[in-house]
Amino acid sequence: MRDKTGVNGSAQRKRYERLVQVDSKRVLAYSTPSAAWDDFFSGETGDAIAERLPVLDAAVFDDGWGLVIDGHYASPEELTGMSAKIRAAEPKVPGFWEALRASRLSYDDVLKLTADQLQKGLQKHARR
Repeated sequence: MRDKTGVNGSAQRKRYERLVQVDSKRVLAYSTPSAAWDDFFSGETGDAIAERLPVLDAAVFDDGWGLVIDGHYASPEELTGMSAKIRAAEPKVPGFWEALRASRLSYDDVLKLTADQLQKGLQKHARR
């Protein structure tokens, strides 16, 4: 997935660009059904896949790229919002990513929470 969102994926994105020129109603999304949803959001700010997709090839595609997570299409706007929520909660929870995995919260569960609710809910799973 990291290759597809980087320079190595530009040929595939060019093919999608041609497809969108033919059918402008197409929505562009990546899907990796076997990956854990939080893998798309982990990483330093600006390095996480979910943070790169909304701006990937923005000059070419008006709506940016989405991501299919657990069968759910996450639009660029949704990815940006979820990334912001995670980034806001992350510094408040020691061992944030381990706590998130231990909580077993699904993508849809976290989507419904505010950043404050997320960080408070993860405190019981945080490293002490």
